[in-house]
Amino acid sequence: MKRSFFIIGLLLIAVGVFEFHPAVEEARSYVSVENYENAQTPCQEILAGRPWTGTLNYWFFAWLVFVPALIFSTPPAAPQWMRGGRVIVAAGICYVLMNLAVHLQWDIRNAPFMEDPFHPDPVNGWRMDCANYAGDGFSYVTALMSAWIPACIYTGLYLLIWRFYHHRFSKEIMENYKSDLITRILFWGLKIYAVIFLVYLISLITFITISYILDEPPFHPGYMWLPYYFIVRPLFIPTEIFNY
Repeated sequence: MKRSFFIIGLLLIAVGVFEFHPAVEEARSYVSVENYENAQTPCQEILAGRPWTGTLNYWFFAWLVFVPALIFSTPPAAPQWMRGGRVIVAAGICYVLMNLAVHLQWDIRNAPFMEDPFHPDPVNGWRMDCANYAGDGFSYVTALMSAWIPACIYTGLYLLIWRFYHHRFSKEIMENYKSDLITRILFWGLKIYAVIFLVYLISLITFITISYILDEPPFHPGYMWLPYYFIVRPLFIPTEIFNY
């Protein structure tokens, strides 16, 4: 337990440094003189020329570390309310941090092009051809509505690892061990989601197969692709920040 809280404390300190240190903000919008003077410099080259401190999405690493640290902070002998509470807190904070990671990634992506780095208050901005705002609204809404799905899956994964560790190695979990109510509800929800996911996947494969055989879709494709945004699309939220 002490080790988990020590890790969480270090995590909060690291996040605080990256969130409030002025050098991080400067590194995020850094543009070299060479790239500034050469109007033909590719946008990706400008982005890649920044220090690593300006491109690090610390909220991503925050939820990556926070969930396992919190899950392992509670021993099997703890009261059920405490074990259930850490599940709610872990999944809830993971959801919030995933949303913060999506917002931060757009800030990181567009920081060098938000203003002229050498001439403040530009009339038309600087290298607006490199700015990318096409998907920010959609990704914000998707994360706000659906990030709870990968947050619950990630939390459930570490609950399984926690149980395996204490059953196999620490021996603190015996055969008659009873999970708390919140954990049972979480896993029932994940099982229902897994069934829905498999049914959709089988239906999609069947739809594509029939369309290939008939050389035309048996019904409007929208009926198959619309559920994608509610069932499959949320699973890409944790990793899509690397594609902006």
